[in-house]
Amino acid sequence: MPDRAQVDRLTVRLREHVERLVPKVDEAIREECHDSTDRETARWLLGRVEHTLRQGPGPDDRTAAVHLEDLALNCRALAAICSHKEETGELAPIALPAPSS
Repeated sequence: MPDRAQVDRLTVRLREHVERLVPKVDEAIREECHDSTDRETARWLLGRVEHTLRQGPGPDDRTAAVHLEDLALNCRALAAICSHKEETGELAPIALPAPSS
């Protein structure tokens, strides 16, 4: 289990990143002119991010570490949407099925 002080420091940094990315993803969703699976998935992600931010790290080391992991996954997904939007002008295809081999 990582040191709680380190988890808390990383949590603060990740929260800052997530809070900067949320408005960008929200804007990307609003710019879409038609509903799509990707748009709905992005909306779901924003709801999940808001829940994670409200929930906070919890009272013990384990819940704090799990919260940190949730923030990291949320941050990664938000960043992927923003990056794809900047590169292509479209929402990231988050819900595409895996290619068959």
